[in-house]
Amino acid sequence: MPSLLILVVIVVAAIFIIRRLAANKSQQQANQSERKPSSSVSEQSSVSASSKSDSSSEPVSTKPTSTSDETPSKEKEVISKDVDPVIDSGDKSQPSPLGAEVPDEIKEPLLALDDEKDPLTRHRLYQQITETSYRNRADDGWRTICKTFSARHIDEFEQIKKPLAESNGGSLPQVLTFQNYATLLVEDGHYDKAINVCEQALGFGLDDKTKTGFAGRIERIQKQKAKDAS
Repeated sequence: MPSLLILVVIVVAAIFIIRRLAANKSQQQANQSERKPSSSVSEQSSVSASSKSDSSSEPVSTKPTSTSDETPSKEKEVISKDVDPVIDSGDKSQPSPLGAEVPDEIKEPLLALDDEKDPLTRHRLYQQITETSYRNRADDGWRTICKTFSARHIDEFEQIKKPLAESNGGSLPQVLTFQNYATLLVEDGHYDKAINVCEQALGFGLDDKTKTGFAGRIERIQKQKAKDAS
């Protein structure tokens, strides 16, 4: 009987110990599972803090970046004031007295004169250019244009006079280029050249529609030349 009682006590004690051990083990597993998320969160926080620290320590570049689609601006062409461009006319060596711009009033006849071959048509173009520029002769540019194209007109008049007379019933009309050019030359003090222009007009049989004609004009120029020389 006593032996049986001792055996019962041992069995009960063993059962108690086994349950206690099992409970302790469960408690330990629960504690471990709770530590893992906490540890993971701690590690993530540490990594995040480290990243922020690294990013804040890196200098931020403020230099603007250039894009490949940016196109360079074209350089402005600089035209030297010392070099006059060439008038688009038959004589390409003649510089434009007005510089880069040709007056609109004579731009069309100047361009037409460049390609025109008919003497009578060239005569009319010359008249348009010389008479327009003569009216504006107070301007130095216009004045030079008038003298330049008047000289050319007179140089070509030998080829012009026959078709011009035929178109005018057999006689030559008044050609203002001669008297206007002579006037310009006198105003500039080129008396001998002015006299020569008047003599050419007489040789072609032209009349300036004044009482004394080109002969009287020559006399007046000679008097003015003598007066200026005294």
